[in-house]
Amino acid sequence: MIIQNNLLNELNKTNMLYVFLGRSGSGKSTMAQRLVGEFMSRGQKCAIVDQDSYWVKDMPRVDYAGRSVKLYDHVDAVNWNAMFLAISEALQENVHVILTAFLLPVDQCTRLPKKVHTQFIEFVISTEISMARRKKSKAALCEKRGKEFDSVFDAWMVENYTTPLYESWTGDFYEGYMPTMVGAEFPPDTVYSTLKIVLGMKS
Repeated sequence: MIIQNNLLNELNKTNMLYVFLGRSGSGKSTMAQRLVGEFMSRGQKCAIVDQDSYWVKDMPRVDYAGRSVKLYDHVDAVNWNAMFLAISEALQENVHVILTAFLLPVDQCTRLPKKVHTQFIEFVISTEISMARRKKSKAALCEKRGKEFDSVFDAWMVENYTTPLYESWTGDFYEGYMPTMVGAEFPPDTVYSTLKIVLGMKS
């Protein structure tokens, strides 16, 4: 069932929704956190809705080396209803809302609020840099949890599922929703300065 965002009917165009897109390791979350700090320092309330917080309970699964593993890089892995409801609720309480997402198919883009100004930003990095940053962050997370990071499995997942999904998604996405590209292979301060220029923000 599609949730109708009736609450958004009362919103005016002063509300802003920023959709941050990009590969794993492209800096979506880092830039979102910095932007929240920027808005808060100006006395403007801002919230982040992170797609990674909205997985379905029954995740799609795939066979790997004789075992069944969760497939996060799949359109059916996201609880879209819960995510869009979170966006609706966040827009009731904040002037600015930032959605950070790896995946946002065109049919889901049509569910974004119509009476709120929305700006799409894609943080662009190469596959090689994405893999290096992904490996570093996942290895650190596994270490924190007392587990060993399986780099062979992760590389297999990226090659067979993550990259093909990303490439097919961007091809469809650009047909109707052209994001502004921000090169994300540079140091964070450089990327953030570029982001502020793109968003028309004064220092």
